[in-house]
Amino acid sequence: MYVSTTGCAWRQLPPVFGASWQTVHRRFSEWSQARVWAKLAVFRHCVEELAFCDEDGMPIVTACLWREAGDGRWRTGEIEYPDGESDPDGSARLFGLLVDPSPEAFQRFAEDYYEVPVDLDAVRHIYALRPLTQAVVTRRPTQPR
Repeated sequence: MYVSTTGCAWRQLPPVFGASWQTVHRRFSEWSQARVWAKLAVFRHCVEELAFCDEDGMPIVTACLWREAGDGRWRTGEIEYPDGESDPDGSARLFGLLVDPSPEAFQRFAEDYYEVPVDLDAVRHIYALRPLTQAVVTRRPTQPR
């Protein structure tokens, strides 16, 4: 993504990536042949959100794929958490928002995260890309029926 968003040559990759430009290019080529990028395209709109970018607009989303010596394909797998912890870093909950980008999913997330009621109609208003008004900003949630 760095090369495609900055336009730099492979040889100009900064050392912050932790691998030589040859290794990064080889992995990029392997992932392209395996159509990894096409499979991830469904999330592209999510990583282009400013919330997932640094101050220069560079995506800072992390994905974990690995391949052991002799493997013919890339792997993914379960992360082992400490006993009694199913999602200690909150990533599973946030990933759920990526795959269910509905106003209802955001409302559940926001109510849990901020510990306050969130008006679903206000969330729907924002999701519909309608302009914010004072009435929407100050709207109180309706009581459950």
